[in-house]
Order: sequence, then structure tokens, then C-alpha cells
Amino acid sequence: MAKMNPIYRFDPNAPKALITTYIKAGRNTRKLSKELNVNHFYINQLLKYGIEPTNPEIRVKLFLPRTHRKPPTPRPEEWVGQKRVKRNVAKMAKKTREPELYEQEIIL
Repeated sequence: MAKMNPIYRFDPNAPKALITTYIKAGRNTRKLSKELNVNHFYINQLLKYGIEPTNPEIRVKLFLPRTHRKPPTPRPEEWVGQKRVKRNVAKMAKKTREPELYEQEIIL
């Protein structure tokens, strides 16, 4: 049987619960794969490189959420100061929509 090198440096993307079960299994991915009923390839990829599987059933077994959510990416400004100008335009539009207080009395 081939010698397995244990993993000591884990990717920050790897879930803590998976790391603790890996250590309890004697740092053996094959033994852990039998316990979790998952291919050892997925465990190795997640612990070493942080590559998450796409299959929802396998993700749940590896202590990951069922679906992978991407973090929202903010839109870059088209030109410098665009946010400030848009904010000022919005303020001016709001002022024009508000009814002005008439100081004169309306005589009918």
C-alpha cells in the first residue's frame, strides 16, 4: 500500500468541523472518506487547496452549506467623483419635488 503524507497546513477555506474530524481520524483521508461516505479526492482537494465540490449532497457531507454563494462584487466607479455627483443631483431633484412654503396668502 502506498504511503500517505498527512496534511498539516490547511487551506483557510476548509471548514473547521472537517479539519477536526480529519485529525480525529488519524490524519488519514482514506479512513475519513469511509466514515463520511465520500470520495477521498474531495476531502484532499478541500483540505489542501480549498476547492469545494459542486454536488450539494457531497457538500453537506463535508460540512459545507448545500449551495455555494458568491460574495457580492461592488460596481466600480466609471469616473472619479461619480458617487458624489449622483448624490448631489439626487438632493437637487428632491428639493424641486418638495412643495415650497408660500409666504403669500392666496386670495380668491
